[in-house]
Formats: sequence, C-alpha cells, structure tokens
Amino acid sequence: MILLSDPLLHVSNDRLRKSKISCMEIFRCNCSRDRFTLASDTTASSEYNYIIVCISSGGMLGWSECLLPDWSQASFDIVRWASVFLKLKGLSIPESIGYVRSHHDTWGQEKSAIAEAALIALEGSLEHPLEWQRASNHEETRSFLFHHAQSYYSFSLK
Repeated sequence: MILLSDPLLHVSNDRLRKSKISCMEIFRCNCSRDRFTLASDTTASSEYNYIIVCISSGGMLGWSECLLPDWSQASFDIVRWASVFLKLKGLSIPESIGYVRSHHDTWGQEKSAIAEAALIALEGSLEHPLEWQRASNHEETRSFLFHHAQSYYSFSLK
C-alpha cells in the first residue's frame, strides 16, 4: 500500500515533469479472483466487484484497482465516482500526485489510493518503458476488462 506521506518518486526526471495526463479510463468489473491478475486482495467472496483505473501519458499506461465495497454495488455511479479525476487531465505526474494528496480528505482513502497507485505505476512505465512493455500485455488486459465491465467511463485531452 502506498502511504500518503511517501515522497514523490523521481520527480527530477525531465520526462515526468513534461508528460501530461492525456487519458483516463475507469472500469467497474465483476469477475472471479482466478480470472483477474491485477487484484491482490483475497478476502472477498469468489466473485469480486472491482474499480480499475488506467491513466495514460506519453503513450504509456499506469493501472490500479480496488474492491468495490459491498454496500455500494447496487447504487454505484461510475461517472459521479470518477468525476473528481477530471482535474488531473493535463497535469504532469508530479502535479497529479500532489493534487491527489492534497484532496485526500475530500476524496477519501480508497479513491486517493487508487489514483495515486495508478500514477506511480504510470511513472514507472515512463521511466522504464522497455521493461514495462515486456512485462505487460495491455491489449489483452483491456479486452478482458471490456468483456467483464459492468460500466465504463473515459476522458481524454482533445
């Protein structure tokens, strides 16, 4: 888990300062634990309801996910839930992480943590693109997510 008190990673890197958030995709999926490889929580039932966030910048992606609380599944509105992320559009990675951290109290722990984790994953992919491309099958992941998505929300820079 990422702590909000952790320092920003490698913010002196010029590419990170210049790379702006260009797109964000949010998926709400229902799938079993053995079919979904991003998840790390094993405490829920055999069927899981996930929120998956994918943030893009400079042709690279950063992924993160969290379990959707049982109490919110019936009334979950993905557009309303994700609307706070619109403010990240066009910001650099360090600016975005700072923005997420400064809004922790209003966003709440889960939303702040999923956004920051995706931003840190994006930062890693921008710093080490060859390793990121070798270790990931993003088209297969996106295909799987679209197949299992109960709802989807996306925004991008025009």
